[in-house]
Formats: sequence, structure tokens, C-alpha cells
Amino acid sequence: MRRARSRAAKRERIELQRVINSHELAGDVAREHHLYVDAAHRYQDALNVQTIAAHDRQRISEKLAGTLLLGNDPSRAGAWHNTLLNSHLTHLGGGEEAGHALFQTAVHFWITSKTEAALPVLAQGIQIARLQGNAQLLKRANIVMATFLNLLARYEEAENFLNAAGAVTDKDTVAIRRGYWGQKGFVATAFGREREAFESFDRLVRLDNQDAGIYNMIIGWGNYAFAAMRLGRTEFAKTCHERALLLARQHNVVWLIPRICLEYAWLLTQMGQLPLAYEYLTDALSYDATAPVLDEAIASVGIPLALYMKDDSTLAKCHRLHAIDLAFMSAEPVRIGLISVAFARLYGEQGHRQKARAVLHRAVEAMHNVVHAWDLPLEVARSGERADIPKARQLLTARTQYPCAAIAEAYLWLFEAFVDRRDGRTSKAYAKARDAVTCFEALRWNTCADLARSILPADQRLPGAEEHHEKPFSGTDTMLTEREREVAALVLKGFTNRKIADILSISPHTVDSHVNSIMSRLGIRSRHQLAYVLPEHA
Repeated sequence: MRRARSRAAKRERIELQRVINSHELAGDVAREHHLYVDAAHRYQDALNVQTIAAHDRQRISEKLAGTLLLGNDPSRAGAWHNTLLNSHLTHLGGGEEAGHALFQTAVHFWITSKTEAALPVLAQGIQIARLQGNAQLLKRANIVMATFLNLLARYEEAENFLNAAGAVTDKDTVAIRRGYWGQKGFVATAFGREREAFESFDRLVRLDNQDAGIYNMIIGWGNYAFAAMRLGRTEFAKTCHERALLLARQHNVVWLIPRICLEYAWLLTQMGQLPLAYEYLTDALSYDATAPVLDEAIASVGIPLALYMKDDSTLAKCHRLHAIDLAFMSAEPVRIGLISVAFARLYGEQGHRQKARAVLHRAVEAMHNVVHAWDLPLEVARSGERADIPKARQLLTARTQYPCAAIAEAYLWLFEAFVDRRDGRTSKAYAKARDAVTCFEALRWNTCADLARSILPADQRLPGAEEHHEKPFSGTDTMLTEREREVAALVLKGFTNRKIADILSISPHTVDSHVNSIMSRLGIRSRHQLAYVLPEHA
């Protein structure tokens, strides 16, 4: 009877293990096909088997957490990442796994608008790595800490943690190298060190082919766009956003697609392409995705665009009042500045001037750095409390002290023009507005140029730049070499690689190399996708 019971128990264990393996394999297949909701259900079914072994639970839990991060509600991954982090940090020697769990836990804080609240957790991770003598975990923890300090615009502190991480080499993991070069690029951008910034981000994106992880690749290109925009490289920022959006769509990362659509819409708004920006806004609103960070972006970008288009239906979808508190809870200057300007403009349109001034005052008090939230001081100059004008001016003036300060200088001209007009110094306002127009047009920030032009009397207004009707991805070909553009043009005409080789008098092998390089640079998997990412003039 004992032998019979033992055999029965063994058969049951084998059958349950078969069930676990079946669910896990089905989850892997679904994830490979970018069906993240189905994959998460499969992994959860595997974890629901009561007799699952500890090592199986750990492995499948990591897969589930990573899958949830790519689905339509990434905040659901938080509890799993936290559990995994606690598990890894209690075991010596698990450097790479613990570092990954630490990063994913920190990402959850950012997604749920608790950026500043992540700092104590990251400090704990650094301390545990030191106590364990785990060099790889310590390096990763320092880099993740620098990441969050950069988000909070505490750039000097971020640079200190990067220095504490030490130099990276090819012996370090791809995750460590990506994190290091990305944050080094951010710090260089903040201090106006353009060459160092672009060199760092170039190193970052060159690691995309080394199993960097799709989430990290998308965020990396988005960060590159963010840095390029801050350095006044508007066209290149546009290209980077398009690359990020292309990757997000290819891999169906449901919540990141609308997020990047909104970032791209903001950039297009600055460039004066408001109807096209509005199309990307409506595209973002069509996705069934939810996350606090997404609510903030929808309100920040959507409210001004809906006001411009006079679309009450879209405005109602973007009017997410709780997003104000989420942004302030994050303590990120960019998020605070953008959301405050959006609601101040909404309140101004509704005739609630005191509410508009109150939200602007709250934002100015919370800000210590105005980078990428340039419209906040401008809105204060136009309609905020007079008592807030000196602090707003100081935020802009501080940014003009660094190299590559063209954006800050342009905004400072326009800021002073609004202040002068408000105080009745008309001739001075006109002179500064003309300077602002010139600066903004050089940056291709046409919306701000038009705003500066509106200060001038009708007979003194400078002629506006021609209206742009650029197609999305119109700057993508700037990423290719001259020879690659020639090859791409012939591919678009339908020629085979052998025919292209004959036309260009090069070997078919060389053509193969060029085509592979083009697809790698543009983030596509097939030559047939070139027609969707290259402009007609390529």
C-alpha cells in the first residue's frame, strides 16, 4: 500500500509538473508573438499550481513580472518586482538578477508617479550590495540611483553616483553598460556638454543589438530624443521619437505606444505641426492602456491640443484632474511643469483666473530646475501672480549659464517681452519679441515663434515660416550613410540585391551588408518595411 501510494504521488507530481511546463511554454509562445495579456494569464496559471517548486516559481514569476511591464497596465507588475527584489537581495552572489529586480522595482515607482519615493529603496539596494561585497550589484544600484536623480533634475548628485559606479567595460553586462551611457548622456545634456552627450547616447544605442531588452531599447531612444530636444537638435529629436515609436508598435508594447505618441505630439506641437500632433493625440487615446504616468501625459499634452482644436469631446477625455497630484507626487520638474501649464491654460479658457494662478504658483514653488518645462515661466509671465515672476525668471536665467543654452535664451527673451508688455513697456516688449522670433525660428520651434510674433503690432510682425506638412519619419534617412541611402532608394524601387550590386558596381555581399545595416539602424525586420519608414524623397 505504501508503494502504491508512493507511485500514485509520483505520477501526480509528474502530471502537475507537465501542467506547469505546458502553461509556461504557452506563455513563452504568446510573449514571443507580443500577446502579453495571454502570456501573463498562462504564467499566472502555472504559478497557481500548488505544488510548484521554488526554483520554478522564481523563474516564472520573473517572466510574469516582465510580461506585465509590457502589457496594457504596467503598474500590475509592481508587486511581483518587489517580491523578486526581496528574494534576490537575501541571496549572496545573485548580482545580475538582483540588479535587474532592483531596476524593475524602480521603474514601477516611476510608472506610478512615485519617483522621489524610490530613492530610499535604491539607497537600501546600494547598502546591501556593499555589505555583500557584490561588485556588479553595487555598480548597477549606483547607476539606477543616478537614473532617478536625473529624473528629479538633481544632476550633480547623479554625476556623483555615476562616478561611484566606476568605468564600465565590455566585461560588464549589457544592462550596466546601457544604464551607464544613458545616464552619462543625460548629465552631459543637463550641463550643456553637447559632444559628450551625443557620444554617450551613441554608445547606448549601439548596444541595441546585444539583447538589450525591448523595454530598454524603446526608453533609450525616447531618452535620446529628450536630450536632443534639450540641446536644440529638433530634427534629430524627431527622428529618435519615430524610432522609439516604431519599436513600440513592432513589439506591441501596449502602454508605451500611447506614451510615445504623446511625447511625439508634444514635439510636433513645438514645431508648429499642430494638426499632425492632434492626430497622434487621438491615436494615443484609442489604446486600452492605463498607468498613472500615462494619465499625466494625456492631460499635459492633450489639454492644450484639444483647446487649440476646440474639441470638447477630446478635452473631456484629457481632463484628468487627479493627474495634477500625481505629477507633484513624482517631484519631477518636467512632469510638474507640463501638467501645471496645461491646467492653467484650461482654467484660463474657462475664466477661472485664480485657479490658474494657484496651480502656477504651486508649480513655481516646487520647481528647482526648468529644463524641458520651459512653458511654465512663460505662463507665469503671461498670467501668473506677479510675486512669482522673479522666481520664474531665475529658473530661466540659471539655464542660460550653461553651454548650448539656445532654448533657454529664446524663452528668456519671450518671457521678458511678456513682462514688459504687462508692465506697459511696449517698445521694449516689441524689441525682445523680435529677438525671440529669430531665436525660435532658428530652433524650428515655430509655435513659440508665432507666440512671440503675436506680441508685435500687425504692421511690424515678421513673416512667419512656411507651414510644414511633414510626414512622420521624414527625418529617418538622416541616420543613414550616403551609400546606404543609395541602396535604400533602389530597394524601394523593387530591385534585387544582385541588381543593386550591378547598378552600383559593388559586390552582392556588400549590398547584403548595407541592407542589414539599414534595417538595424531603422529598427525594422524586413526590407519591405522600408516603404513605411523612409520618406518619398529618399
